[in-house]
Formats: sequence, structure tokens, C-alpha cells
Amino acid sequence: EAVSAVSAVSARTCYVPTIAPPPRHMRQSRKSIRDMKPSPPSQRSTGGVSAIFKRCSVAGMLGSVMLVAMFLIMGREGGSQQTAHVSIPKVVQPTNTQLVTAKEDATDYPPTPPISLKPERITLSGRQVLYQFPPGSCSERMKGVLFLYHGCTRTALSFFYSPQGRDMMHSSLSAGLAVVAFEKQGNCWSASADLDITIDVGNQWIEQYLEPHCGDDAGTRLPFFGFGASSGGSFVAEVASKSSGFKFASINVQIMTPQAVIDTPVVFTVMSRDEHTMRGVEQVSAELKTKNIPTLTIKTQPKRVTFEYLMGRFKGDDNFTKDIANSIVSDLQKIGAIAEDGEMVQNSRSIDLDPFFGRYKSTDGAFGVSPELFLSLSPSEREDAKKLWLVEELNVCYDQHEITFSQFDNVVGFFLAHA
Repeated sequence: EAVSAVSAVSARTCYVPTIAPPPRHMRQSRKSIRDMKPSPPSQRSTGGVSAIFKRCSVAGMLGSVMLVAMFLIMGREGGSQQTAHVSIPKVVQPTNTQLVTAKEDATDYPPTPPISLKPERITLSGRQVLYQFPPGSCSERMKGVLFLYHGCTRTALSFFYSPQGRDMMHSSLSAGLAVVAFEKQGNCWSASADLDITIDVGNQWIEQYLEPHCGDDAGTRLPFFGFGASSGGSFVAEVASKSSGFKFASINVQIMTPQAVIDTPVVFTVMSRDEHTMRGVEQVSAELKTKNIPTLTIKTQPKRVTFEYLMGRFKGDDNFTKDIANSIVSDLQKIGAIAEDGEMVQNSRSIDLDPFFGRYKSTDGAFGVSPELFLSLSPSEREDAKKLWLVEELNVCYDQHEITFSQFDNVVGFFLAHA
């Protein structure tokens, strides 16, 4: 059976709608799950699947794409003015199984919209939760809620200070989605240690924070979406399959093949050098196709580490100067990490970056992080932010097992199409 393939030179990718997505899954009435024990996760069978990919031209797709434009709303919170800039995610009706191959450079990363990232930090049942509502009133701006599960060694707050995470938060908030990041117990997510309590914490947040902010019916009126990267990607699928109370309308699984049985529309984001993960995702996607469950697979590509790329990624941070961008590129070339054209020729995780951290420092704490947010970080989070600005970007450029903003506007569009 043919699987539609789309090659795109930017995040504005065309789709070929052929069937309408199913209606949003009915969410159960919320109730306490403290005494409920989920059944052991089902394991997927494996099997080879082949697919024939066909290309479509952007011109041929223009008549098939629906755009959602969300209007500018001025809002005030805490005495300071915030502007709700509009992201225009593609609200599409994708085919059951679809592959998007991305080819990007720095120009594909839009300028950071002026929505201040000021998450509220709370503790529920001993677990840290970070959340932020989009600017404006719920009735005018709120389109849904995005629950976030980070990867191994990362924290809930790293969604707000890592370069890729920041862009994801800006994109989500601009589209009218509240963002809620949860914390794991150990180094990586574990179903046995984290599943029950994290679902319970999610329901507590709805009752104690969402409903007071947006009305008593917000828990059933608004759609919920899930995002997870690496072990968080496997975990978000577990939450989707086991959750009692909130139910995800769709999820985004990044850089991981989930093991849980999925019955929810899903976007898989896979990097080109994660070949094993790509094979697993192809198998899972084929299984979902037999169940008529919409899926979208985004395959990212390596990026060149150039002056233009770095300046584009840290646009708006006056501390990240042209001299710094040029020097980083020059230093990476001198140690043989990148070629003259910026192509990474060395695995980013094998590069000794300590000299870079000693040489390139932001006077405000960490490149790309607002002084206000940096001051709110714990000592360990500050040290992480001082390194993650470069570590994460190089991993993304090498295109292997890293959280990525690449094509995330299309993820948000997929969410809204299945809300």
C-alpha cells in the first residue's frame, strides 16, 4: 500500500488529505485514580513492513491545505503587558500514514515571539510541575492543554530554558495551548515508578489549577495533548493508553519507538541517524494504519553549523554576538568537528565542549535564557542551562537522538486537527 511522502524545504509542509480524521476520543469523567492499578503494558509484535513513498509538489497541494489563523490578543498579567503573536500551524486532515522528510537551515526557525516564558513552579504529591497559560482570556485564546514529559537526564524546567524546548513552548503558547511539564522520579521515566502518580498529578493539576482558571468544565471541554522525547516518548504513550480522567486527543512521540498499545492519533518525530528507531516507528505506524488511526511521521535531517545558523538560533539575545558565532564555527572547524561548509563530520557527543563553555559565557547567565528565568533556576539548573545551549544545538545539527523543534508547527497543526 502506498504511503504518501512529502519532501519539504521548510516547516511549511504540504499534506495530501484523503480521509477525515476520526472525532476526538470521548474522555472519561475525571475521578481520583489513587486506588486504581493499571494493567501491565501490552507489548507490540514486530514484523517487517515495506512502504512505497510518493512525492507531491507544493503547488499541487495548495488547494488541499487548511490554515487556522488565530488573531492577536493583547493581555496583561502581573502588571506587565504581553503580546499574543499568532503562530499559524497547519490544521490538516492527513492520510492514515504519512511521512514528512524535513530539509532545514536556520531560516526554518522563526524569530522567537515576544511571549515571556515565566512558568509557575508547583509541587503536587511530591512531584514538581511547571505550567504556563497562554496570554489572554481562556474563552478567547485557550485551544487546549499540552502535557510534556522530558527525556533522560533532563528536567521539567528544561523545556523552558533549552533552545529547542523554548521554541516548542513559544509555538505552543502562541497557538493557544497551555503547557504543563511533569517531573520523573529517577534518571529516566519508569512506568512502575512514575505512571500512576503522574496520571494522578495530572488530574490534580486540572482540578486545582486549570478549572479555577478556565471554568469548572475546562477538564472536559478542552482537548488534551501529550508530548514526550526519548524515555518521555515511551512514557507519553503509556499515559495515553492507561490514563483515567484526562484523555489525550493526540500525542507526539519524539526519538523513541513506543511499546504501549496506542489508540490515539500520533505524530512520530525521528532523526535521520536514529535508524533503529525509524524501523520501529515504521512498524508501529503500519499497525496503527490497520486500525484506521491517523499518524504522521516526521523525519528530520542534519543541519550545518554556520554563522547564519547560530545567529538565527539565538536571535534576540544581545549577548550572543557575531564575534561569538564566528568564533564558535572557527573553533569547531579547527578541532575537525565540522567541515568548511558547516557539515558535522564528528559525532556531537564525542566533542570535548568544556573549552567552549569556558570561553563563551553570557553575562546574563545562559545564552537564549531571559535573566528573569535564569534567576529562578536552581543551582544545578543554572549549570545545565550554561551548557545545554550548545550541547542541544550540536546534537540537533548532527541529527541524532535529541529533542527538536523541527517541524513542531506541523505537530501543533496535527494536534488542532484532531482536537
